[in-house]
Amino acid sequence: MAAETSDIVLFVGRTGNGKSSTIRSIHTTDITDDTFALWKQNLVLVKSSGIGDTGSDSIADVEKLKEWINEMITDGFTALVFVLRYGVRFTQQEKNAVLAVKSIFGEDVFKHWGIIVMTYGDNFELDLEDDPDSFEDWCRSQTGDFQTLYDECKSRSVLFNNKTKDIHKLQMQVNNFKQHVDNVKSGSRRYSTTNYIEAHLSRQRFFDTLKFLKIQQETYQLIEKINNQNDVLENTIFLNDLVKIKLMLEEKKTKCRELDNESPEVQQLIQTVSIAETKVDFKLLQVRNLIEYDEEKACIGTQGNLQDVDSDWEPGHNNYDVTVNRRQECGVNMKYKLVVFLLLASAVVAEVTLWLMKVL
Repeated sequence: MAAETSDIVLFVGRTGNGKSSTIRSIHTTDITDDTFALWKQNLVLVKSSGIGDTGSDSIADVEKLKEWINEMITDGFTALVFVLRYGVRFTQQEKNAVLAVKSIFGEDVFKHWGIIVMTYGDNFELDLEDDPDSFEDWCRSQTGDFQTLYDECKSRSVLFNNKTKDIHKLQMQVNNFKQHVDNVKSGSRRYSTTNYIEAHLSRQRFFDTLKFLKIQQETYQLIEKINNQNDVLENTIFLNDLVKIKLMLEEKKTKCRELDNESPEVQQLIQTVSIAETKVDFKLLQVRNLIEYDEEKACIGTQGNLQDVDSDWEPGHNNYDVTVNRRQECGVNMKYKLVVFLLLASAVVAEVTLWLMKVL
């Protein structure tokens, strides 16, 4: 638990943007000023766990992420730092990261507590050789989504060169960082559990979306596995694999129904899972028929193959009645064929229904 007098600063942003290196720079920079030293002594820098890595980057373990946030938010935070990388355009993944932070902590989190840290300041310095503008001038000249975020953070931004060995540069960038933290403190109270509770609805929608994406990804992986097993219709190993896949699909459908059932995306995913279940049922019957057919051949095998039995054994033959009895005991159950046909027909209907849902 952090003391109430400590400044808790939460670092968020995509993996690879430089959260860890920036935190190290702040912690290891020596400044002789006593006031600054006291501030650093009571400074708590927290790197986020999975906030910002969404969409195509990775689908986080939602429950672990929720657990981490719930523990972290107990003490609240003084400021929230959004880490970006200079020289890389503001991609859709960056936009998703901004939306994720707002969804978790509230729509106004950047307005009241946000600070932008731009890493890879060494690249900015190289570009600056031919351009006399300062970092602040560069920020003000930007447009689009970065400018929107910059305005929301009320121009609170710091450039960090985490590779430099120049003590003066290190001290200057850390001092700029402290000034922005102080500005946030003077303008807003610490972000608290009250603020966190107020953002409950948007946060729940965000976590539901993450769960949906996770279920969707796993479902498509199962469907791909089913499709890749088209030519492996043999032996009980494949039968056991299909049974496991069927159980996993049932689990996915249950998890889907725990989400917002009114959502068209969730309804479509449930329909996709149902189609996959039908395909598995169809394959299960195919495999079971093959297994029963093999058992029949083994059962009658002492008298020759099935074609021999059909062509050579006629009524009145000494072994005819025995063979008929064995066929009744070991033969393929014809009702399976009817069920297979019905399952195949329902799969076709389900595929057409899903196509119509997409078109309409």
